[in-house]
Formats: sequence, C-alpha cells, structure tokens
Amino acid sequence: MTWNSSRDSISIRRSTFTICAEGGANRLYDQLRIARDREQYRPLEIFGKPDSVSHSTKRYYESCGVKFSGQDATDLAKCISSCVDKFQSLYRSPVSSDRSLPFDILVLGNLGSMDQGLSLLQQLYNLPREYAGGIRCQVVFYSNQSIYFVLQPGKNVIHNMLSDQYLKKDVRITPLCPAVITTKGLVRDAKDLLTDFSNQIHTNKQIKADTVEMDTDTKVLFTIWKNKKMPSCVCCTSR
Repeated sequence: MTWNSSRDSISIRRSTFTICAEGGANRLYDQLRIARDREQYRPLEIFGKPDSVSHSTKRYYESCGVKFSGQDATDLAKCISSCVDKFQSLYRSPVSSDRSLPFDILVLGNLGSMDQGLSLLQQLYNLPREYAGGIRCQVVFYSNQSIYFVLQPGKNVIHNMLSDQYLKKDVRITPLCPAVITTKGLVRDAKDLLTDFSNQIHTNKQIKADTVEMDTDTKVLFTIWKNKKMPSCVCCTSR
C-alpha cells in the first residue's frame, strides 16, 4: 500500500497488491515510467480528494478501471480496511493454502506535519489486532528515515536487527499511553520500567543483539532507524 511515497518501486513490486491515498497515486504513476509496469502494478483503489490526484494520473487510472473512493473516513483507515477486505477474500479462496497466516500492510511515506503525524499515530494505535475470520495483520510505516510499528501487549520478538545491513543500531520505544516495559537485546535494557509522556519516555536505545525481545503491558510504538540504501525486511512476532 502506498501513502504519499517515493523511491519505493522495489517494495511495490514485492507487494501482493497496492492501494493509494490521495497524492500517493501521483507518486506511484511517476515512479513507474514503463507502460508495462504501470499496467501491472496499478492500484486496486485510490482514496481521497479528487483534486489531490493530477489530471494525467486520474485519466490513466480511470482508463484502467481503477476505483476512486471519497471522503467518508480518513484515507489511511479506508486503505487499511480495503486491504483487510482483499486479504479476507484471498483467504476464503479455495487456492489459499493457509488462512491462519498473518499479513503485513506496508505504509510508504512520512508522517507529515505535527497534526497529521499525531492523527496517523492515533489511527495506528487504534487498529484492531485481529479482524473478522481470525485474520491478523501488522501495519508497518516505512518512511525515508525509519520503520515504525506498534508492539502489542505481551512478549514481542523483533528479528534481524543486526544481520540486516539496511538497519542502523538505533531504536526508539515510545509509549502511546502509560506502559510498563522490559527489554532484552539492547545496550541498556529496561526491567519493569514505567514510561509515559508525563514522566519518562524510553527513547534512543542502541541494539546489541540480532534478536530484541520486549514485554509490555500495553501498546507501544517501536521505531527502527534505517540506512538510506534500499528497502529492508524486518520480522516481528508477538504472543
């Protein structure tokens, strides 16, 4: 899924399908300059205000039969809902080998202005862990500088932290509400640390192990700083 993104054609080509929010459609159209690629990787749907999509982009995708949707909810919420609906239809398909597998939604782009960033974080925090039919998904934001996602209550394990050459050794753990956390795999681990905006925010930590474990009693935002070489792959599990 694209969200006002650029320089992410590798991620687009690896995705099962693509959904665009507003100006993300322009970025996708401009990124894929070859007609064959534009046709193959066209989005399933474009959400947002019509005037945010350029005339040439809108004309091309309309000619391809791409659906344009309006403003009855936030663009991010509509995109994620559409992704979930699509995966539900895939898992119900007779050709699906394992309907219990979780899936990732990759959101490409930056947080934007302060109010936009806070709105995105609120939506990310309020996303359900499990959808109808037992389908689980991890929503990952992928910006020019970092990768960030919400860790669920309980034990979370993040793999490939040192072996992945595209990641820096810097991470940030930010509470979205008061949280008690315990970490393993950081240079300065925490044990039963209370962290919140009014007291102490647990941030800017260095990694010392390829696998990082974190226990939390509520949701927290986990940020990984990345190198600017090319897209990266991180695996996170929670239980």
